Amino acid sequence: MIRLSTFSFYIFMVFSSSFAQKTTYNLDIEIKGLKNTNGQLMISLSKGKEGFPHNNYYKQFYFTDFTSPDFNLTIKDIPNGNYAVSMLHDEDSNGKMTRNLIRIPKEGFAFSRNYKVILRAPKYKEANFDIDTIKKPIVIKLQY
Repeated sequence: MIRLSTFSFYIFMVFSSSFAQKTTYNLDIEIKGLKNTNGQLMISLSKGKEGFPHNNYYKQFYFTDFTSPDFNLTIKDIPNGNYAVSMLHDEDSNGKMTRNLIRIPKEGFAFSRNYKVILRAPKYKEANFDIDTIKKPIVIKLQY
């Protein structure tokens, strides 16, 4: 009798774990300080320090229809974890940051945790945050 109960328990565990749904979360981003509605917003979600903030994105999004000076958006179905956001207001829609002759950005940009860029982009640990609630709100202010 004990063998049958143990066997039944293992069968139950195998089937219940295979049918279990994975919980995902939503990231609500409130963007503040957009100068205008020209071009596109490029938003990158990174998971881990590898390549942050320039490449190796977990997900990347492009918005051509947005409002100024503030814009709200929701990124859905994100697994629990640690992430960082980088953002570019690509006003000329060329897909990259436009800079002046001395390499200072001419377009707006921002990072999660509102890292203030002075001489360098943030390291991952300076911009990361946890997504561990069903609805995670963050506020990001653009720098021009």
